[in-house]
Amino acid sequence: MNNSTRSSLRLALLGASGRMGREVLALLPGNSLFELSGAGCSSGSGLLNQPVDIIQPGLPALLFQADPAKVMQGAKVVIDFSLPGATQAHLSACREQGVAMVLCTTGHDASQLEHIRELSKSVPVLLAANTSLGIALLNRLVELAAGVLGEQFDTEIFEVHHRNKRDLPSGTALGLGRSVARGRGSNLDSLRQDRLPGSESLRGPGSVGFAALRGGDVAGEHSVMFAGEGERLELIHRVSKRATFAHGALKAAQWLAGQPPGLYEMSDVLGLK
Repeated sequence: MNNSTRSSLRLALLGASGRMGREVLALLPGNSLFELSGAGCSSGSGLLNQPVDIIQPGLPALLFQADPAKVMQGAKVVIDFSLPGATQAHLSACREQGVAMVLCTTGHDASQLEHIRELSKSVPVLLAANTSLGIALLNRLVELAAGVLGEQFDTEIFEVHHRNKRDLPSGTALGLGRSVARGRGSNLDSLRQDRLPGSESLRGPGSVGFAALRGGDVAGEHSVMFAGEGERLELIHRVSKRATFAHGALKAAQWLAGQPPGLYEMSDVLGLK
């Protein structure tokens, strides 16, 4: 069957009225791979019950809705760019309707992450703090470097984001820290040392340091530095436009729709594991 006759993947979008939701919507008109089947927003949004083509012409005749079950009705996969407080309700709706989820929300606490792991036993869930393809590759490179260089090289992770980003360090930065820990055969909790505004501490042996800045409209910048005696290795990823994340989320959705229940990452999409 060729691409001209293959049916489109029915896609629901949660957090559709937000910054990243709008980036995804902008990529859908004329995209034969996807058919938007639902668009979700918060109950307090000014776009509630308004047509989606108000913000993106060329989309199907759909209304923004707050009920996740209604948003997901008839969908094969959902992309979630909402807030962590809504994740449990969204995942429960996915389980009830058998819909796969690309979960792009960041800032989950330990109990929320445990709930995500539990729900992934029933439906496929791809947890992605960052959906750019470059970050997925960067994580693999960081893991490799950490394993080769070991604790003799001090590790610092630095990130910059726009002024409105809530979580700090970013979910992407923490993911890079976990890649360092995997490379060393350890876990991040035992290595993490935040160097954020107001914190003052000397480097601990083998620690992974985190530093962050917030300002302007920076889409995202992450760097990982391995500093040894007389030499330094830096791995850097910069995003110049948010559409990068939207493209990655759609690629993840297309891949995830055909997977069995389980918890996945962007590295699975690229076949890096």
